[in-house]
Amino acid sequence: MLRRAGLGDVGAFGTLLDLPAPLDDTARIFLHAHLDEIRESVGESLDPVDRTTLEVLLDPEAPEGIFRRPDAFVLSMSAVFTGLRPVH
Repeated sequence: MLRRAGLGDVGAFGTLLDLPAPLDDTARIFLHAHLDEIRESVGESLDPVDRTTLEVLLDPEAPEGIFRRPDAFVLSMSAVFTGLRPVH
């Protein structure tokens, strides 16, 4: 797709973020912020059961929440695609 857009030297790489349980405080804050972004961006379109689950995960006082669960973990993969615009 990048080549069809006229870019050259097209490449790609991926990064993996693997933070196993139990999470430290920094990782829990990161995960909470990420889930909060999801709630803000798509929360209204979630099924009511999923929305309720997300609210529980984000509740700092809930035993099932991200800040208290011993089994919370983060596993995320990102792909980055690069290309250079031709110089004329």
